[in-house]
Amino acid sequence: MASRRYNRHKLDAFIVRVQDFIARRRLLRPGSRVVAAVSGGPDSMALLDSLNRLGYSLVVAHLDHGMRPGSWDEAEQVLRQAAQWGIPAIAERCDVPGMAAPRENLEAAARRLRYGFLARVARETSSVAVVTGHTADDQIETFLLHLLRGSGTQGLRGMLPEQPLNAVVPPGAAGDIRLVRPLLGVWRQETFDYCRRMDTLLLEDPSNSDQSLLRNRVRHELIPILETYNPQVRAALYRAAHATAEAHQAISREVDLALSKASIETPDGFLLWLEPLAEKPDAVRKEVLRRAVGVCGGDNERAEEVEQLERLCRLSRPGHLRLGGGVEVWRARDRLFVVRPEVTSWAGFPQFLRGKPVEITPERRLPLGGGWTLACERTATRTRLPARQRVALGPHVAWMQSGARGELPTLRAWQEGDRMRLFGSGGTAKVADLLSRAQVPPPARRAWPVVLDRGEVAWIPGVMRGELCRIPDSARSLLRIELTWPRLAAVWLAREADPGD
Repeated sequence: MASRRYNRHKLDAFIVRVQDFIARRRLLRPGSRVVAAVSGGPDSMALLDSLNRLGYSLVVAHLDHGMRPGSWDEAEQVLRQAAQWGIPAIAERCDVPGMAAPRENLEAAARRLRYGFLARVARETSSVAVVTGHTADDQIETFLLHLLRGSGTQGLRGMLPEQPLNAVVPPGAAGDIRLVRPLLGVWRQETFDYCRRMDTLLLEDPSNSDQSLLRNRVRHELIPILETYNPQVRAALYRAAHATAEAHQAISREVDLALSKASIETPDGFLLWLEPLAEKPDAVRKEVLRRAVGVCGGDNERAEEVEQLERLCRLSRPGHLRLGGGVEVWRARDRLFVVRPEVTSWAGFPQFLRGKPVEITPERRLPLGGGWTLACERTATRTRLPARQRVALGPHVAWMQSGARGELPTLRAWQEGDRMRLFGSGGTAKVADLLSRAQVPPPARRAWPVVLDRGEVAWIPGVMRGELCRIPDSARSLLRIELTWPRLAAVWLAREADPGD
């Protein structure tokens, strides 16, 4: 639908307030193509009608959750109203109970599927934003819900007037599309009054009266009780949410700075260095932890989980937490690893994911994935390799003899039962114990590479060299094997010399 002009002086006062809110917050450019999420209730119909009169290019989107009889009749009513106003519309039906993830409540599943549907419609229609009819009442209800859960400033700030749509859908699903809430500056009663003035047919969602839903109990029970203490409590709560949003914005700048200096994000999760985080104020440190958990797909608004994370940070020993949403957190040395659900190996560490051992060939690089490689070169020497050079190498480089018969070392993932002869001690140790002693997090241990010399573990790259890496005085043909890593991963592994080298 093409953009059209409007006369501000002839507009209803409600529309003027909506447009002022949009202009003051710079939410939408005039005439922008947007997807309007329309349920048929007063909020979404007031949103649709006002944006239509303001000349925005609209696409109506309605998702029927299929959770009660007659719900598709409402979808058809929305389609008829959109057609009457000359607005293109898309309606679909989904099976929320059947599509819910294990242990996911139906309300959360419906929200996830709804925003996924809206993102898809926005992409298919080349829209710049998805707009929803959330009002100031929704804002204070959200504030109270998060307050009851013990949320931090991220939850207590309430809903934002605009944010990336990717914040509420799987990463990358929405591109640059934004989620915009143009009605956050008006009250629910005002949307109802506007629709009545415009003689707009409204639909009533029976679930809005379902007292088993916590939001409805907050709306119909808690807020009326609070009004007996302060008749203007709605306005007071709205101001509190706005003030918290401003405080959160200030904290967020410090959080962004802390994350840039004390973390690395990978497709598998987050790595956080605890020493620089310990110097930050409590509010900033907690928000960093919330941010890491949230980015990894966990529920970062549960106060008890944030407290558990805080205790894990204060530990002087390795530790582990399993959080909601399948997120796992591992404490190792002075680092915290926040791992996305169902990660079986950690790409930020060297990992060998092939099924069969691979021969390490001189003058070639063997890729391990994620930017990690194992490079091998042959070296001939007439004299013994200087001891200081061997000691300075650390566990990321190993010298090995090139066998008289041309035998080459091989690489594979470590296996249960693997042992390695320790450098200079005469004893052996389980590779599993050595990885644990090095505080390699379990997600990274599962596919950790080992280098074998004639079938025996000689070196655990990045962790420790074994006795088979000792070079006798008589050796003249040597192999130098080096573990190389992505630039950002260089500090993840210990680089000090092996004890007893």
